[in-house]
Amino acid sequence: MKRLLLLTLALAMLLVFANDSYAQPIEQQSMEVAASANESDVQLFPNPIQDQLNVVSKTKVIVRLEIFNLKGEVVFTSGMEVPEGARLSINTSDYAKGFYVVKIIFKNVAQPQMFRIYKN
Repeated sequence: MKRLLLLTLALAMLLVFANDSYAQPIEQQSMEVAASANESDVQLFPNPIQDQLNVVSKTKVIVRLEIFNLKGEVVFTSGMEVPEGARLSINTSDYAKGFYVVKIIFKNVAQPQMFRIYKN
């Protein structure tokens, strides 16, 4: 099971780095898709991050958020429910410089949404 999770995460990271934009959902491959992804109303800012990452979902309730480093290790997990429109602020001051994958699971949504962020 652990191998399958690591393989899935590695594949997701490969898809993430194929796109030039830092905080776009992983599945985006073109400008047309990028425009429609903005309709999800999920904001991760600032990006690149320094000491804090802010996450806001204007239309969906966040039930879980995980941040993975490039080794596939979970560096942050929040199981706290975040109401739509509320801001979740995450302290990233201890994170090493580089890329991270953010996985967000929403209430009543089957598929999680994944983003990439960059820490300066």
